Amino acid sequence: MLKNNNIDKESIWAVCTTTQWSGTVPVDEKGKHISNAVIWLDSRGAKYVKKVVGGGIEVDGYNIFKALKYIKYTAGAPAQSGKDPFGHILFLKHERPEIYNKAYKFLEPIDYLQARLTGKICATYDSITLHWVTDNRDIQNVKYHDGLIKLSGIDRAKLPDLIPTNSVLGTVSADAAEELGLSTNTIVVAGCGDVHSAAIGSGAIADYQPHFYIGTSSWLICHFPKRKPIWPITWLRCHRQYRGVICL
Repeated sequence: MLKNNNIDKESIWAVCTTTQWSGTVPVDEKGKHISNAVIWLDSRGAKYVKKVVGGGIEVDGYNIFKALKYIKYTAGAPAQSGKDPFGHILFLKHERPEIYNKAYKFLEPIDYLQARLTGKICATYDSITLHWVTDNRDIQNVKYHDGLIKLSGIDRAKLPDLIPTNSVLGTVSADAAEELGLSTNTIVVAGCGDVHSAAIGSGAIADYQPHFYIGTSSWLICHFPKRKPIWPITWLRCHRQYRGVICL
């Protein structure tokens, strides 16, 4: 808490957050949580995801036509593990309907914290990715895709509006400023999830420059300068070997 330290709060011009990615926080209209968060290790929604993505002619559990649609618009598909927000929300819808129906929006942890800081309820182009309901072909204009939302069975009204990554959300609210010891003039900039911030922290920010992360999970990743379409069979092989990987 800054109010407990000898730091001039007016000297802090802006704040930016990072959190675990692939979590779900049900919130009310004021942005306050109405239940515990569902974190990225929670796989209780797996059986509902499999029902959505499967059926008919399948390859590794994915209906081939649904897979083509997901790959076209998102460059990936919902993980059958149920560990994406896609699976979290379906779990709440089917097994915790009292929470699902009461929820105003479902937010990623980072969007929840940003809502608590500013009172603004929204998601960014990158934080929404693992919901698998957006058209990501133009990274400067990510938008919800009606067909993918209909396929998911998730109510569009319960998904936050989208804003560009790194947007200025506004300034710290009076309540947050009081609690944290910040000034209400402090600007809040939309941050990113841990996968993204780990890349920045590693220093591997140039195109094709990789970094290897080892922690509560692990990954090997690099930045690619543009979205690269891949053949469906290539994606399915990648997904089979590396469950939940987004192949770009």
